[in-house]
Amino acid sequence: MYDIIGDIHGHFRTSNRIKWWKHPREHTHDAVLFNCPVVLYNQPLPPDITFNVYPADAPPVFFGHYWLEDKMPAIQSHNVICLDYSVAKGGRLVGYRIGNREQFCIQL
Repeated sequence: MYDIIGDIHGHFRTSNRIKWWKHPREHTHDAVLFNCPVVLYNQPLPPDITFNVYPADAPPVFFGHYWLEDKMPAIQSHNVICLDYSVAKGGRLVGYRIGNREQFCIQL
């Protein structure tokens, strides 16, 4: 369905990173794709798209190198946390404090 995807820097790609903690049946392209092309915003995902979803009952996982460009860091899921908010491009350096296994607090 998708041949080439242009990113925010004008580079064209044939693949994209996904938010692997969100189930594809429950979301649109922009909710599941990082740097979603504007033409795909609010468009439902085709029913044949599948990927392994990080289980809600799995241990907490921290990830980086996704360069999230949100204005403020946010916890993606109760057990999925990003550390990379584009600090090399003027973004934020993020740390987290774990109050208990069930609760994360963002430290800015």
